[in-house]
Amino acid sequence: TCSIVEDILKVDPRVRLLRQENCGPYRARINALQRINTDYFGFVDSDDVVDSEMYATMIRYAETNQLDVVRCDIRGEETNKEPEFIRGRDEIYEKFVLPKLVEGRGNALITDKVYKLKCRPKEFVDLDSRSFEDVVMNMQFFQVVESYGYIHKGFYLYINNPSSTTHNFRPTDLDGFEEVMNVRRVLLDQFDRKYNEPEYNLWTITNVRNLATKILYSSRLTLCEKKRYIAQLFKLSKLNDQMPAGLRIVRFSPLIVVILFHARLAMGRVVRRGMRKDALMHI
Repeated sequence: TCSIVEDILKVDPRVRLLRQENCGPYRARINALQRINTDYFGFVDSDDVVDSEMYATMIRYAETNQLDVVRCDIRGEETNKEPEFIRGRDEIYEKFVLPKLVEGRGNALITDKVYKLKCRPKEFVDLDSRSFEDVVMNMQFFQVVESYGYIHKGFYLYINNPSSTTHNFRPTDLDGFEEVMNVRRVLLDQFDRKYNEPEYNLWTITNVRNLATKILYSSRLTLCEKKRYIAQLFKLSKLNDQMPAGLRIVRFSPLIVVILFHARLAMGRVVRRGMRKDALMHI
């Protein structure tokens, strides 16, 4: 990546290259945000591709309609509807913050958006985790967002990289997951909105499922290791403490969880819709 940027530097003086030791994407993004003085900012992952018109189109739409944030579609998921926007923190909370950041329904990417500089917090929360950084970033940005636009064009091409940390389990993922759960609680309280525990726990449930799936499909782990990590995952998620005693299956057989998660994946979206109605009963 650095060699590519160095070549671009030779022909485009607007580009700056910042070097730092590998501390993960969250700290790299903070490092960049602390050094910019532009009207808008955005992010792109090094293994993804953006349309050549993406930023020009989104910033133009933001300026024309005086918007704090503008989002586009992911390539392949576009609806090509007319652009739209909403105003008011209450409506933005109901249509984006609650479903995406509280409940975890759909993606909470930062790479498909441009943000007005006012969204940059004066101080960022500390985070060592190298996972879920998009959620934590958005929860800080959206504290002050008062207008939100959506361009239904597939400007952002997300490359599904099988070797990325998104698809491969590392034992440190469990520590990062626990840290992010604690950070989420602090940041959600700052929105000063009431949310109930089933809604809040949907995010936890969804990501317990995702992490368990990574564990199950890991070719580097033995069956005993998979059972141990899944049991550890449920313990740190604290979901057992919120369920009736008869449903606390993890405490006596993590292997049952392995079987149930495979069944859960096979059931697909039908069950996922039921989760929103009553998350705890579903579990």
